[in-house]
Amino acid sequence: MDMVQLMKDTILPHFEQMRSDVRKAWWLAIGMSVLLYGLFIAMAVMAVVMSYITGKEAYGLIFGGVSVAQFLGTMIWKPYDNVLKATLAVEGMDIILVSLEVEWKACEDIPDPKEREQQIKAAGDAALTEANTLIDKLVPK
Repeated sequence: MDMVQLMKDTILPHFEQMRSDVRKAWWLAIGMSVLLYGLFIAMAVMAVVMSYITGKEAYGLIFGGVSVAQFLGTMIWKPYDNVLKATLAVEGMDIILVSLEVEWKACEDIPDPKEREQQIKAAGDAALTEANTLIDKLVPK
């Protein structure tokens, strides 16, 4: 097995796992946002309907007050900031992976096996360092 294939077999799964984790975070943020806004609308409608049916303003105050607090809480939480960061992380990972594959392809033309192995290892290490730096910048701790 040549060194390029060995590096692909060892590094690509790490990139795929990082990409998968970031995508899960992205879908979770989108799902939570949709769920919260749906709940906000349902509570606002419930406030109006219950107040109209019963003739009591307490339902409007309860459901309306809770829905407004929920809406403000969502704005403070800023789920779209997290979605943007996750999207940037996925795109950054793709760019790093493409540049790594270009490096690997260029290394196939190096005639000396030792030098080829050193270049491939250096490219892999640089890609992992760049990926970790990207994740550290974009993922809050």
